[in-house]
Amino acid sequence: MTAKKVPAAAADGFDHTFKAIHDHEVQWESDDVRGLLKLPPGVKVKVLNYDPVMKRIDMKQQFPAGYVEPAHTHKSWHSILVTKGRMCVAGKDLRPGDYVFG
Repeated sequence: MTAKKVPAAAADGFDHTFKAIHDHEVQWESDDVRGLLKLPPGVKVKVLNYDPVMKRIDMKQQFPAGYVEPAHTHKSWHSILVTKGRMCVAGKDLRPGDYVFG
């Protein structure tokens, strides 16, 4: 049996490596995330995937109860899937199962 070689990056420069991640394998971060995201006190994230070429972060995010996110901008793209509680974004009241990309 011959091992299959997988290129580190495709010709387009993006990492197309398949990833399957267990939640317990990823540590919570609570400060400066990859130099792209400064977190307010009490907010934590688990970075599930980071693409430095696109500056995209896919993450699990945890907010303290009653948290109101201040107006802000980003240096990167990110996505969030609401799994518990509520999140109000751009005038929309999001609930478990709702998704944000921006």
